[in-house]
Amino acid sequence: MVEDKVIKFLDELKKRGTEISEDTAFLCNDGVVLLLVKDGYSKVDIVVVRKPVKIDYTLGITDNEVNLWKSADDLMTMLGGGDSE
Repeated sequence: MVEDKVIKFLDELKKRGTEISEDTAFLCNDGVVLLLVKDGYSKVDIVVVRKPVKIDYTLGITDNEVNLWKSADDLMTMLGGGDSE
């Protein structure tokens, strides 16, 4: 099952001594694993993307800019396309 594979992946990170202190994406041979830190680092959401699409593009986003958005709703509001209600 997928859960077993995610646990195996997390065990591999632990074995390698990988520490997560902020949202992090891992590009694996067959997909991408996103670890999204929540609630002041007390929780981590895990997203597995099976079909990543590689493109030659630079976002140009700084850490300071990323810190401006705390949620997808905040991002959409900042871009003028969302309703914060």
